[in-house]
Amino acid sequence: MNIVTKNKEGPDDGLVILGKLCGFKDFHRERLTELKRLTLSSASHRGTLRVLPPEIGVMTNLEELNIKDQRLKVLPPEIGNLTNLHWLGLEGNPLEELPPEIGNLVNLEYLYLGESNLKVLPPEIGNLTSLKRLWIGWANQLTALPPEIGKLTNLESLRIGANQLTSLPPEFGNLTNLKELRIGNGPLTALPPEIGNLINLQKLTLHSNRLTALPPEIGKLTSLEELELGEIGPPETGKLTDLEESEHELERDESFDGVVRYKARILKELTDLPSEIGNLSNLKILRIGDNQLISLPREIGNLTSLQELRIGNSPLTVLPPEIGNLTSLEELELGASVQWVNRTGHKPINELVELPPEIGNLTNLTKLSLGANQLTGLPPEFGDLTNLTTLSLESNQFKILPLEICKLTNLKALFIDDNQLTILPPEIGDLTSLTFLWLKANQLTELPPEIGNLTNLDTLMIDDNQLTALPQEIGKLTNLEYLSTGANQLTALPPEVGNLANLAMLYLSNNRLAELPPEVGNLANLAMLYLSNNRLEELPPEIGNLTSLEKLGLDYNQLTDLPPEIGNLTNLTGLDLSDNQLTALPSEIGDLTNLSFVRFEANYLKFLPPQIGDLANLKRLNLEYNHLKSLPPQIGNLANLADLLLKFNQLTELPPEIGNLTVLVRLDLESNALKDLPPEIGSLAKLETLNLDSNQLMELPAQIGNLANLKGLFINNNLLDDLPNEIGNLTDLQGLDLFHNQLTRLPPQIGKLTNLRELDLHRNQLKNLPSEIGELTSLVRLDLASNKVEELPPEIGNLTSLEELDLDYNQLTELPLEIGNLTNLVYLDLNDNPLGGKDDDSFYEFPDEFCNLINLKRMSVWGIGMFGISEEMDDRMVNLIAWPYLGIESELDEDEDVRSV
Repeated sequence: MNIVTKNKEGPDDGLVILGKLCGFKDFHRERLTELKRLTLSSASHRGTLRVLPPEIGVMTNLEELNIKDQRLKVLPPEIGNLTNLHWLGLEGNPLEELPPEIGNLVNLEYLYLGESNLKVLPPEIGNLTSLKRLWIGWANQLTALPPEIGKLTNLESLRIGANQLTSLPPEFGNLTNLKELRIGNGPLTALPPEIGNLINLQKLTLHSNRLTALPPEIGKLTSLEELELGEIGPPETGKLTDLEESEHELERDESFDGVVRYKARILKELTDLPSEIGNLSNLKILRIGDNQLISLPREIGNLTSLQELRIGNSPLTVLPPEIGNLTSLEELELGASVQWVNRTGHKPINELVELPPEIGNLTNLTKLSLGANQLTGLPPEFGDLTNLTTLSLESNQFKILPLEICKLTNLKALFIDDNQLTILPPEIGDLTSLTFLWLKANQLTELPPEIGNLTNLDTLMIDDNQLTALPQEIGKLTNLEYLSTGANQLTALPPEVGNLANLAMLYLSNNRLAELPPEVGNLANLAMLYLSNNRLEELPPEIGNLTSLEKLGLDYNQLTDLPPEIGNLTNLTGLDLSDNQLTALPSEIGDLTNLSFVRFEANYLKFLPPQIGDLANLKRLNLEYNHLKSLPPQIGNLANLADLLLKFNQLTELPPEIGNLTVLVRLDLESNALKDLPPEIGSLAKLETLNLDSNQLMELPAQIGNLANLKGLFINNNLLDDLPNEIGNLTDLQGLDLFHNQLTRLPPQIGKLTNLRELDLHRNQLKNLPSEIGELTSLVRLDLASNKVEELPPEIGNLTSLEELDLDYNQLTELPLEIGNLTNLVYLDLNDNPLGGKDDDSFYEFPDEFCNLINLKRMSVWGIGMFGISEEMDDRMVNLIAWPYLGIESELDEDEDVRSV
């Protein structure tokens, strides 16, 4: 909705507009003036309000005004008439400044200006002495605050983060009623000493700035309860709830990153803390991670009210003994999670090699993160932390599991992945409260039988070790829901695995399993089973008992057939059987009517059962790299199929029923033996990509022109000698590849393909081009190499978007002057053309119009005989790197007017 402030029809038109915005069908001035609340940020108005009518000023009884997420660039001065306003929300508008009249709103208590484009605050902001909350953070551009900010002595909450503030005015210290101050995510380099006057401050957020030090006056903030100088710390652990299916294929998630959620962090510049930090006796939360702290002051031990301390990802080498005084501490982060390292790509800088014995005094600690340090052991006192429920020790240097850990009988989550553990002590079985155990990326060769004592365990991750077997005691973990043992050397599973009745996900990929025990069929709740890259030759019939299974990954095995019982898996939505040795599919495959994604590629399938047509919910069917010679007519029953991939088979024809796949978006038939296409191909109205490369097609049916949504058509390496005129109907086409055919002409209708960006015609028999080629004004790449083209039509100059033009191995004796219009051309290949004549001693002088090709970077001219360029041409084509393959740079002798090469 575009709001117009002036209208020829009368002086009250702005009021009428306001009335409509307020939802009044009939305009009454009195109704507007009596209104106390006005919201213009509903979904119906979002992003449409560009101008606020000046008549807003008549609404003098307004107490609340919310104009969030609109397109206001300015506010009318009349905004200052709303002197009864208590609440004003303007966030999400591209405001660059506020009118001075904003200072008239002396009763304003809440002002929201976040996510705007403010570059300056007017001095009149200081008149808003009733203000309690001022939020100007996020997506603003403030570089300074006016001194008048200090007049807002009733302010309780101020958020000014994500601006461009490098400093704060001294008057900031006047805000003595301030309880919350947030100045994160900016280039702030220092705090004024007056910060110490904010004696009522309870929460101070300064993360993601450029502070290298804090002023001693920080110690005066004795009411402070939360101080944040670094990003929020360690990952939150939680149950793996689902593995999302990718859009086109069964997803194979080998990392299970979905278990850990965290915020990405950016390294900060704080190098030390003042000793006065110890005066903050009411501090409960201190976050100083992701900085450059190399030590902590001993006074840190005075913060006896502290409940949460985060110092992760800082180059600390030691902790002061006084850390043990923090007996109220419940959460302590002294490291970075390996998941954070993997996601961000940043190398952690933690350098703790040992912990002080005093760590054992922190008996109220429930969460402790020590990941990505250099720890090789733990002090005996560590075992006193009996209230610990979460312990993160990933990415350290542990070779054996410290026995002190096994005393932590309340522990529920233990991360000790990415260490050098070779064995687990029997005492691991004492951690009977454990529900989450992560042991990935160690050097374990076996699990102790005592692992079976962990009967509360619901998640066990032991991927990337050297396990050759699982103990039979694994079957005692009857509460286990997620078991991941990928990338080990397992050759078999114990029958007891069938006792894991609650198992929802079993990941066994990248092992050496030659068979599955029949007992696997007892896993009635299993929803995801991944067995990729093993040595399975067959599946037990009991596989059919897994009726809750939704995803089954069996790719890269040695399966030669499937048991009929596979048809019992009626809840299956994703099935991957690629890279096996299947020669046929059982008819029962048709019972899997909930299948959405199927991969059968790289097998030895010679035919498909007719029942394949019963997979009514199938969206993607991959049959690439098989031995299929035909498709059953029932293929046409797959009414929801969007992707059909059949490349590298032996198909000689397509059934007419292929035309029933009316929602098909991609059809890949590359490298088959097709000699023609059925007319029904034209019924694929939603098709966007059709790949017919490397077949034996001699012609295309006229119905090809019905594929109105086609964007990519690839018919390389066939036997086409002509194109149907209907090719011109493919007006959405962006890519057309026809190289290595026998085309002798292009139909004039080719000019209708006005959205075409790439046209590849190399290795054909073309002698000329139709003038309509010049209508392809969106063309970026044109390849005409290895044809017999003798001349280019002048209309070639209309292809002003062209960046690449390949004309090598043709019969061009001259270039049209219009080629100089191709000013966006970056690459031009003229190799092996008889430019200037067919005599080897002929001389060709490039036309002056070539000077216009100022963006040309590479031009290949090998084998065209003698040629010359003018001095102007050489001077203007400054981007030309070289005359490639001749070894002659464009910096030729400047004394000659025309130079021959």
